[in-house]
Amino acid sequence: HLLKGFLSWDVSDCHVDLEEELNTITQHAPEGEEARHGERLIQYASENLVTEVLIHPQYNTLIQCMRNLLSSFTRHRHIIHAGYTFSGNGSWILQDGTFSVADFSEAFQEHDVQRVIRAYADTITMNIHCADAGLWHTLPEKAFARQCRIRINPVDVLDTSSECINGFIDYLAPMVMPTSLRELLETSDVVGNIRFTHPTLYVFPGGQGDAALFGINGFNMLVDGGFNRKACFWDFARHLDRLDAVLMTRLNNSNVQGLGAVVSRKRDAHVYPQIGHFFGNVPDRKGLPSPDGDKDRDPLLIDLFERGHGIVSDLKALDLKPQCCYRNQEPVNLYHKVGHGTLDMYVISPARDSKEVKEFLQKWHAGDQRLFAARDSRDFNFPLQNLVSICALLVWQPANPDDTITRILFPGSTPDFKIQEGLEKLKHLEFMKHSTCTAKSIAPAIQTVTSTRKSLKSAIEATPAPPSASYKTTKFSPVASAALAVQHPQQQDNKAKEAAAAAAAAAAAAASAATIARAKADSMDTDAEPEHEADPEPADTGDEAAPTEQEPEAETEPEPEHEPEAEQDKDVGEEKKVEVLIMKPQQATPAVIAASGKDGVDAASADATPTGKLSKASAKGKADKPRAEVKPVVRSRIDTKPPKSMDRKLAKRDEKKSSPTTTPAARAPVAQNAKPKVLSRPATKSSPSSTPAKSAKEANNRK
Repeated sequence: HLLKGFLSWDVSDCHVDLEEELNTITQHAPEGEEARHGERLIQYASENLVTEVLIHPQYNTLIQCMRNLLSSFTRHRHIIHAGYTFSGNGSWILQDGTFSVADFSEAFQEHDVQRVIRAYADTITMNIHCADAGLWHTLPEKAFARQCRIRINPVDVLDTSSECINGFIDYLAPMVMPTSLRELLETSDVVGNIRFTHPTLYVFPGGQGDAALFGINGFNMLVDGGFNRKACFWDFARHLDRLDAVLMTRLNNSNVQGLGAVVSRKRDAHVYPQIGHFFGNVPDRKGLPSPDGDKDRDPLLIDLFERGHGIVSDLKALDLKPQCCYRNQEPVNLYHKVGHGTLDMYVISPARDSKEVKEFLQKWHAGDQRLFAARDSRDFNFPLQNLVSICALLVWQPANPDDTITRILFPGSTPDFKIQEGLEKLKHLEFMKHSTCTAKSIAPAIQTVTSTRKSLKSAIEATPAPPSASYKTTKFSPVASAALAVQHPQQQDNKAKEAAAAAAAAAAAAASAATIARAKADSMDTDAEPEHEADPEPADTGDEAAPTEQEPEAETEPEPEHEPEAEQDKDVGEEKKVEVLIMKPQQATPAVIAASGKDGVDAASADATPTGKLSKASAKGKADKPRAEVKPVVRSRIDTKPPKSMDRKLAKRDEKKSSPTTTPAARAPVAQNAKPKVLSRPATKSSPSSTPAKSAKEANNRK
């Protein structure tokens, strides 16, 4: 291509001997300036010719040199492109982008360029040598080029055996160094994973293309691969153990080389990172061109059909099949972890049934070169491959409702009106209605019924009830929590019945195993306290008014000469009641059955001491289960300040309890250990209603 470009130089027209000028440059052999990634610029000026040589240039470098050339006060301009070209639209492939006919036209219409052309109208000539592809042949017909003469790929004038031209080409040859994929995409010995603490997006310099890596803890996704053949993300991704997902939004000039090079590199050798899943609308072609038909084709032409098919073939070799992405109401779930969050991908465009998709697939399978060709018209037309580009919305919804929902839109090359059309389909989603939102801020109020029930229950429990007649406030009154439990017997009648029924069932089950103990306790109870027989059990009979009927009896019950002691006994009974409520009836029954010897007699005599007044209070308060903090308070009262009258009363009642089954050896320990047994009552946790003596007494009352 370089030699072909020099041969069209007409000395008679330009009045400059090109061979002599090139020989002068070859003798001086300037090395020029080397920039990043192998870019080199060589400039040389003589009295007759200004020469600029660009090797592997970037887009900005070429466009600046082109503007300088077009705006220079020279009579003839000679442009030679001897690099790779896309066959569809004829764009020149640079290091980080393409230089198309549209870019040249834009530079040609700048004010400085047009000023020079108008000043030397019809005298300026321009030769452009490039691949015969695309719309370069349409430049001479443009309106802005009518005041100068432009020729595309003119015929040869010079001889091909010129030593000066061949010497200049040999001078430039060592500076043009082709690089293999193995050298461009080197592997790394350091491979691992990244622990993301929050959603993170890495954006790589993809030139005219784009490349980004989205990552959360446990998942990462690569979106596109950039323009350059040396993938812009490779220096970062080669240290990763795995790419969980790869999204290729479109197949066009700006995106095919980066991902294509990486997939080809992985096919040639096992290199990291591994690829988990591949998304892309790159279907496998049904009809493939024959290998014999490509012999005469220019090796510097890049065919997007071949590149697309090459990507599909390389993915097959890696056991990967591209998954097509079309607009759908339901998202594609990419990642979900309980307690961490969910990552979904909403495909905004294209629609499966759109005419653009149908046309693209038809031309793709037919191998129609017009698919990637530019359209020459006055109105701006989007390339078809851009109309079918994937536009995806990634939505990260963390499990913590207070964390912000992350939304990232990857438009690809989708036109604006296609993006708006797709977003209109998602306007019903709650997280699309706010600029910033959390799951807590957009969640509907679904706890109305539950909160209403809880508030109603708390209001009922907080309502104070009138104090019972059997309860008298004394200086030995229980603490506030225990007193509140005594003052609300009527609120828990149903629970009291259930607890009493459970206690009765447990006592009946234990009766067959403790017949002797029940008879002994029955005789002791009838001898010591006959007044208990007149007291009905309200919980056993199921009569709700029973506690109210027993209140006068509790007030008029005779008590020996110490009334303060009776009040203290009542307090002790109330404390016992609270203590009994803490334990389940099923646990109290085995404790009584297991008692034997001295402990069994002590337990039986201690259970017989509560009077009818205490039994009534226990039946009332049994339903109200105290909170966990009530028990320590009651224990501290009994341990620290036991009432003296209790000791005296226990001693008197033990003396009265004479029974044929009671031996003197068993009575003596009772009198001696009466006080310690009272102090250790909170530890035994035996319920009066669940003892054999109490069960026998209740059976007699029913008879």
